[in-house]
Amino acid sequence: MNKTLGIAFAGGGVKVTFSMGFVEVLQRHGIQATHVSGTSAGAMASAFYALGYPAKEVLEIFKGIKIYSLSSITWTKAGMLDMESVAKDFEPHFSGKNFETLPIKVSVVTTNLIEGRAQIFDSGPMVKPLLASCAFPGVFSPVEIDGVLFADGGIINNFPVEQVEPHVDKTLGLYVSPLRAMGKDDFKNTFTVLDRIYRISNRADSMEKFKDCDWLVNPEELIDYGTFSMSSMDELYELGKRYGEQQIDDIVAGLAE
Repeated sequence: MNKTLGIAFAGGGVKVTFSMGFVEVLQRHGIQATHVSGTSAGAMASAFYALGYPAKEVLEIFKGIKIYSLSSITWTKAGMLDMESVAKDFEPHFSGKNFETLPIKVSVVTTNLIEGRAQIFDSGPMVKPLLASCAFPGVFSPVEIDGVLFADGGIINNFPVEQVEPHVDKTLGLYVSPLRAMGKDDFKNTFTVLDRIYRISNRADSMEKFKDCDWLVNPEELIDYGTFSMSSMDELYELGKRYGEQQIDDIVAGLAE
C-alpha cells in the first residue's frame, strides 16, 4: 500500500452497519486509511475505525444500543428521544478521548442550529460532537456544546467527502442512502416520514460528491432498508462484506499504483 487512503462514511442510521461490513474486508487485507470523515451514524463509524476497533466489534456495539427504550423518551426537549440517555451506550468508548490524539485524522460533521450551518469537529473531546452528529432531527434532542445547540450533520452535509479528499491520494466513499420511489401508502408512521425527508434533503448535495471518490460504494439494495431498521443490522453487515469482497482487488491495486 503506497498511496494514502481516505474514507468518507455517509450517514444512514443502522445502514452504517453495511459500511462496517465493507470495512471488515479492508481490515482483513491490512488496508488502513490515514483520514476519515463521517456524518451521523457514519461519524460514529469513523470514530470507532480511527480508534482501531475491529468492524465486527462495532457491529455488536450498534446492536446493543436500545434507542427506543422508555427511559430515552423525553417530553421536555426538542426531540422524542433524549440523546443524553443514548449517550450512556457510547461514553465508555469515547470518554476522555480527544480527536487530535487519534492515530488517524477524523472529521465529524454536525449542524449548528443557532447559525444554520454545518460545523466540523476535528479537535477537542469526542463524545459530544459524535452525539450531536447523530441527533436525527425530530427524533433525538439536540446536543449542547459550549452553549450552542447542535444536531445531525446530515441535515446539511450527509456525505463529507470534501473533508478527506484533498488530504489523500485515493478516496473511498461509503454512501448508504439511495432514494426509492414511494406511494402515499408507504408512509406508515412518523419514522417513515422523517426518514424520507432526511433522504431527500441531502441527496442532491451528496450526488455532487460522487465524482470525487476513486471508489464509490452506493448499493441499490439498500433502498429496501430504513434508517431505523434495527433488526436488519446483521443482514446489512453481511451485505457490506459481500460488496467489499467484490471491490477489494481493485482497491488493493489502486493503492499500489
